[in-house]
Amino acid sequence: MTPRARHVVIVIGAVAMLAAMAAAQEPAPPQRAIPPEYQNVGVSEHPNAQVPLDLMFMDERGQMVPLGQFFHTGRPVVLQLGYYGCPMLCDVISRNLIDSAKEVELNAGSDYQFVFVSINPLETADLAGLKKRSFIAEYDRPGTADGFHCLVGQDRNIAKLAGAVGFRYKRLELAGQFAHPAVLFVLTPDGRISRYLYGLSLPPRTLKLALVEASAGKIGSSWDKLALMICCYDVDSGRYALAAMRLMRVAAVGTVLVMGLVGLWLFRHGSHARQA
Repeated sequence: MTPRARHVVIVIGAVAMLAAMAAAQEPAPPQRAIPPEYQNVGVSEHPNAQVPLDLMFMDERGQMVPLGQFFHTGRPVVLQLGYYGCPMLCDVISRNLIDSAKEVELNAGSDYQFVFVSINPLETADLAGLKKRSFIAEYDRPGTADGFHCLVGQDRNIAKLAGAVGFRYKRLELAGQFAHPAVLFVLTPDGRISRYLYGLSLPPRTLKLALVEASAGKIGSSWDKLALMICCYDVDSGRYALAAMRLMRVAAVGTVLVMGLVGLWLFRHGSHARQA
């Protein structure tokens, strides 16, 4: 191989390597210092883990009920851990969830259940009742009241449930305040963790596909089931995205390599032609 040909090969190889690195890597977000009160607060994902359905909690009517009562319906469950006295975060997550649920044709109660469990053992059934009534009023769909459940419980049962789903929270020095992550858990009808949904906002399409996925396709339309076949959940964006995007990145690298080989062939073919 002539020196000029070797130079072309090196340049093409470098371009291909840079393209592959750009396709495979995302820029790392800047690191920020975590306040001491929020250290060790977050989520340790336990995908497909079974939540303990025998844990006892008190519902909004003041009756002790097992957690499994809300999983005997054969429907997926959206679980939120928080507390009714939360000054901002919990209410924002709940209201954004309700807003997204209102944009989805699936109905709470008949298609899925929503369960809110307080992480504050000092909160009462009366507070749970107020929260449930606010959910029902905000959702505003007739016949869906049985789809919303608000619970309180003892510290040991709260800790067991939080540990099962990987929800790490911390009691703050302020009376009745807790540091906790912004996350919803989508559970299968038999109480296994299907999906973690992070952040304050929840796109309606993401909520719907997560419920369809957790139900193993037993709810939702044929189009929803088809969408799940070609989509995967992107944790970074918090949405279901086309899995084909991964193939497009690989195809981009492959295209660069093919163009490089064609360019090399043309270069060598032109050299031979000039010599002839």
